Amino acid sequence: MTFLEGIAGSGKTRAVMLMTTKLLDSVNKDIMENAFIVDTSEDNAKDLAKELGLKDRKYKAFSKETLLQHISDWTEPSSINGKYKYQEGKDYIIENGTIRPAYNLKEGVEKPSIIIIDEVGRYTDLELKTIDNFAKKHGISVLTFGDLDQTRATGTANIKIKGLTEIAKKHKITIDDDLFTSYETSISRIQLMHGPKLGFSMRTRNK
Repeated sequence: MTFLEGIAGSGKTRAVMLMTTKLLDSVNKDIMENAFIVDTSEDNAKDLAKELGLKDRKYKAFSKETLLQHISDWTEPSSINGKYKYQEGKDYIIENGTIRPAYNLKEGVEKPSIIIIDEVGRYTDLELKTIDNFAKKHGISVLTFGDLDQTRATGTANIKIKGLTEIAKKHKITIDDDLFTSYETSISRIQLMHGPKLGFSMRTRNK
């Protein structure tokens, strides 16, 4: 999974993304023949595909939600004030102290030649890891573009503290199970790391 970060108007889409796709197309015509284009909505993804010169090529347009539903059994978690409330077992599992997505990848689904995601800052790590798992399983490259400082995707998970209830019982201490046997942690993004960032806006309306 490759990530390019830049501020709004810095040319991520109309310059770097377009240049990258044209370069890939010149090297291997097949790689853009069945691309999955992902944006904040399917209509925006179609507009992005046109900007990338894919209007007359075979591609599929997705939103984040429809892409995840296409490749896995992901269902949108409940949310409070725009923050996802992830559930253990349904949305995530804990392996060796690491939170991992619990979503199962679908078999027999249409696979793209490449996945191109714009506004990747809207994805939490569970969502990115699910896409990454699908891509690795089928040998698919993923290009992502966005600004992690502009848009932040967040969710929370309640992590159970093992053994605390047993210790309390042993010492005949009464505790509030909901309060003291779990803690809430934030799930944002560790799948992507900051690197050199396009920091100059080329839009005249941006200051």
